[in-house]
Amino acid sequence: MSPKTRSPEDRHEAILETAHRLFSERGVNGTLLEDVARTARVSKGSLYEVAEDKQDLFYQVCRRQFDSDLDNLERISAKISDPEKLLRRFIKLLLPPSREAPGAYAIIFELVSLSLRDPVFGTKVTDLHTEMRDRLRGLIVRVLREGVTRDQFHSDLDCETVAMVVHSWIDKCWVDWAMIPSMTRAHVLDQAKRFTHFLLTAIRVP
Repeated sequence: MSPKTRSPEDRHEAILETAHRLFSERGVNGTLLEDVARTARVSKGSLYEVAEDKQDLFYQVCRRQFDSDLDNLERISAKISDPEKLLRRFIKLLLPPSREAPGAYAIIFELVSLSLRDPVFGTKVTDLHTEMRDRLRGLIVRVLREGVTRDQFHSDLDCETVAMVVHSWIDKCWVDWAMIPSMTRAHVLDQAKRFTHFLLTAIRVP
């Protein structure tokens, strides 16, 4: 489709999709707005209709990825009715992916790094992380409460605290993945298996 015949929504999506790919491959410093515009086949003016500058575009790309990941969990929630199976699925999907394709998760660490150097941008990123954290924990709480309703999990289960524990463990897993290059995907999956077994043993009705 010719760039001139695309709708504003299509141009917007093309810009974010292209920016995501270039930021993933080259990082923020290695990506120019001109590269994004040229690759997405849009004008520089169209680019500035989407983002104020490169930092804002990068923020939007990261937000889009967070939203996409959580939307995927929502879709899975609608397909899997068993709370225990759903909790296992959530944990597995939230683990770090293959090291062969680091870009998609490397940009998240880059977002944090940029936020530490820029207090104003840092406030914006903190608000984003809080929003996404609350949404993720809300999804986990919903699964846990369904398990309580079905008498699969203890009736006095503190769902909010358990959701916080699950989220905190996943965060630790990501930090370890970033800081320990020798950690393999098999190791991550084994840790997840052990954690999930421990968790379900603690909350499941005997």
